[in-house]
Amino acid sequence: MSSFFTTPSPANNLDEKQIYLEEWMHSSRLLFYSVICISLFTLPILALSLCYIRFKTNLSAHFLPYFYSILVANFILLTTLFASVIAKNTDSVYDAIPGFLVCKLAAFLVNSSSSFIHWTWVAMFAERCFYIYSPLRYRVYSSFRTKSVITAIAIFSMCIQFWIPIFITEKRLIGEMDNIFCGEEPSHSRWNI
Repeated sequence: MSSFFTTPSPANNLDEKQIYLEEWMHSSRLLFYSVICISLFTLPILALSLCYIRFKTNLSAHFLPYFYSILVANFILLTTLFASVIAKNTDSVYDAIPGFLVCKLAAFLVNSSSSFIHWTWVAMFAERCFYIYSPLRYRVYSSFRTKSVITAIAIFSMCIQFWIPIFITEKRLIGEMDNIFCGEEPSHSRWNI
């Protein structure tokens, strides 16, 4: 008979789980070093770009507030990812701040800043499109209008990510105190097991 109808032995099943666990650990280690390397390379470039745009006085393009806010959001996003990876692998933060707050704050900041970055690009290109297709209507640049659009995008991005602090918390692997990950809040889960 074919092996399709035979049930796997518990030892074989354990070997498969061990293989998956080792593969997961190797990919997690690769992800850890990737985030560290990319952050150490990119964060100084973002900081220099922020300083250049902020302190260069003769820059007067109407889209610079959009670029500046995108750089700030990218800095927040990458700093949060970097700090989260370091905190999860060193357990230094969990002594001072409870793990559920770290999970909620990291997920909220990453998702809100990502949403803000994407919607700011959309708004910047939409405004540029309005300038091109209706030059007489938008011939006067209004920094107040740009800042109000950026503020509205920031509020909108935080509002649509407001579910994260409610539904995400720290979880631990069964029987282990060191392996912490972020997952759904059990009290809000449909299937409480």
